[in-house]
Amino acid sequence: MQLLQCQIVREHRVCLQIMESFFFVPEEVGVGRNAQAMWEQAYDCLRKGILMSEYKPGEWLREQELSQKLGVSRIPLREAFRKLEQERLVELIPNRGARVTEVFTDDLSEIYDARIFVESRISRNAAERITESEIEDLRKIVDAYSSATDSEGIIRYAQEFHEAIFTASRSEGLVAIIRLIGSLIVRIRHYNHLNPARRSDSLQEHRAIYDALAQKDPDLAEEATRLHLESSKAFSLAQMSKESSHKPARRVAWRSLATGKARSLRRVRKVLRSGVES
Repeated sequence: MQLLQCQIVREHRVCLQIMESFFFVPEEVGVGRNAQAMWEQAYDCLRKGILMSEYKPGEWLREQELSQKLGVSRIPLREAFRKLEQERLVELIPNRGARVTEVFTDDLSEIYDARIFVESRISRNAAERITESEIEDLRKIVDAYSSATDSEGIIRYAQEFHEAIFTASRSEGLVAIIRLIGSLIVRIRHYNHLNPARRSDSLQEHRAIYDALAQKDPDLAEEATRLHLESSKAFSLAQMSKESSHKPARRVAWRSLATGKARSLRRVRKVLRSGVES
C-alpha cells in the first residue's frame, strides 16, 4: 500500500512538471512561478511600449516577433495580451491576433467631459479638506515635475500630482469613478505630458491648481482644474484631428470595447447631477 502511494505521488509530480512546461498556470495555484514572472515581464514591456507610443494605435502585435524580442514564449505573451485587453490598450481579434486599440474623436470628447465634471468636484473637495502637510507635499511634487527632464520622471510626477489631490479630497467614491475614466485615456494623457508644447502649459495649469489648493479656495480650485482639463481636451482633439487627416478613417473595435464603459460614464454623470456626492 505504501509503495502504491509513493508511486502515485511520483506520477503526480511528473504530471505537474509536464503541465508547467506546456501551460501557463497562475502563481496562486501553487505552480508556474517562472511563467508568472514571464507574463508579467511581457505585460510591463508591452504596456510601457504602448503608452510611450513605441507601438502605435492600430498596430498589430506579432507574437513571433515579440516572443523573440522579449525573450518569452507565446503562452505568457498571450496572457499579457489578455491583461492589456482588460485595460483597453489592446484588442484581441479572433483568428487574427492582438492589435493596439485606437481612440476616436467623439469617444475622447465624451470621456473628457465626464473627467472634467468629476475631477473638478474632487479638487473642490480637496480644497475644503486638505491639510498643511499635504499642501507641502503637493508643492514638492510640482517642483519635481517642473524640473523633470526624462519621460518616466515627467509621467511619474504628473501622476503623483493628481494622486495627491485625490487623497486630499477624502472622496473615495469620486476617486473610484475618476480612475475608471482615466483608464480609458491613459495613453492620451501620457502623450500630452511628453509633448513639449503641451507640457509647458500643463505645468502652469498645475501651479494654478496648487495655488488654489494652498489658499484652500474651493471655487478657485474647481475652476483651475476645469480650465486645465479643458485645455488638455482641446489639445488632444487637435492632435487627433491632425493624425486622422493623414490616414483613412477607420472605426474598429474601440467602439465595441468601450461601449459598456461609455454607458457607465453617462450614468455616472446623471447620478452626480442629481446631487449625489461622495
